Amino acid sequence: MPKYYEDWKAYHITWVTHGSRISERMVKYRIKKSNPVMLDERSREIIAEALAKKAKEQDYRILAVNVLQDHVHCIVVCEEREISGIVRDLKGFSSHEHNRLLQLSVEGEGRQIKLWAKGSSQTLLELERHMLNAIEYVENNHLKHDLSEIASCWSQPPAKAGGCGTWQCFLTCKNGQACLSPT
Repeated sequence: MPKYYEDWKAYHITWVTHGSRISERMVKYRIKKSNPVMLDERSREIIAEALAKKAKEQDYRILAVNVLQDHVHCIVVCEEREISGIVRDLKGFSSHEHNRLLQLSVEGEGRQIKLWAKGSSQTLLELERHMLNAIEYVENNHLKHDLSEIASCWSQPPAKAGGCGTWQCFLTCKNGQACLSPT
């Protein structure tokens, strides 16, 4: 059972699918926008399951995730110094699992299609109320995009984890049970 430390931080992480946004880098280097990757329901389920699986393998927690057609929102609690590597691992593993399970590759090249755009947004959630607001935002983000309830959205906020009341307590409550799978 992993040991959780008081110096762990909560982050709201967002990343987008390949070709779904135009970045400053694309404008600066006159990179043409490609056809955007749009995730269907099966793809979103695969990605949500892959994110849960990767977090379970590692020593951090995912409190909420919402995989939408062209982007992902995720609330992660981890050591501050690990966040860049965690984002890289989550994007890489979910892309690999998605492409493997759907048997997607670039025709004639044997390599997988590019699923995610470069970069991500990582917002430190310093106060408990910020973290709780971010969880609520992630849980309801599919409504903002006119999507009905989807299987790729799940969370286990503190109230659902035994009512310990604070996210610091949540890290170790319920006999150390991990917050890693859909509710």
